[in-house]
Amino acid sequence: MTTIPSPRPSGSAPAAAAPIRTGTATDQGPRPSQCDAVAVARVPLSTAWAAALVDGYGTHPDVPAAAQGAALVAVRSALSAGSAPAALECAGRTLTGRDADGWPEPDAVGAVAVGDAQAVAVAWTGDVRAYVLDPNGQDLRQLTAAHTEGARLRAAAAAGEPVAEDPSEFDHVVTSTLGRLVVDPASMGTATHTGPWAAVVLTSDGIHDALEADELRRIVATTSDPAECAAALVAAARAADVEAGAQAVDDNATAAVIRQG
Repeated sequence: MTTIPSPRPSGSAPAAAAPIRTGTATDQGPRPSQCDAVAVARVPLSTAWAAALVDGYGTHPDVPAAAQGAALVAVRSALSAGSAPAALECAGRTLTGRDADGWPEPDAVGAVAVGDAQAVAVAWTGDVRAYVLDPNGQDLRQLTAAHTEGARLRAAAAAGEPVAEDPSEFDHVVTSTLGRLVVDPASMGTATHTGPWAAVVLTSDGIHDALEADELRRIVATTSDPAECAAALVAAARAADVEAGAQAVDDNATAAVIRQG
């Protein structure tokens, strides 16, 4: 996890400290390298904040460093411009390598969230998720939708189209990535939450694929300290992997949690 030193906002009179708290946790798991990266930052004396979670993929040896660089650039851009889509595009522009066929390599998926006390905006590619916990402290709502071939096949089946394949076999085939945003910026997803909120959570698939939705909601709703919440999500995912045995997700597992109050 990287916490970025944030600029002090201009102005002559200091304001009261912002009631925003953040925490992150990550675990490599049994994978040969840690390809998840997370960065969070707050603007001092303000309720403004930004967070990014990047999940690199593939076997290229530069994937871990590329994911870290993309996450750092995303949060710096989000703090300076206040735009989640613009920050995600900036992160994508850091992935300049190409393979023999012209595809980005290394590449990654990711999400950027920016917010203050009354609003949250998210932009994402691939299967990184963002959630918002409503002020009642009980209702956890997913803001993102999976950009995967599995999700596309489910939507096609729901629309009455013939689907021969099992969608679950394609849940890790992503249809949008950070590296592809340079040529296809419209492929990113965006979402907003307007109004009060209690917590915002970003997770990599090592967490949300391992945990049942009710368990993820329970942890977020009952763990008020953001660092402890992030650690609990990672620990629960690892425990779920052990219980699942041969069906375990066994991926890098990463969470970022932003809390008000």
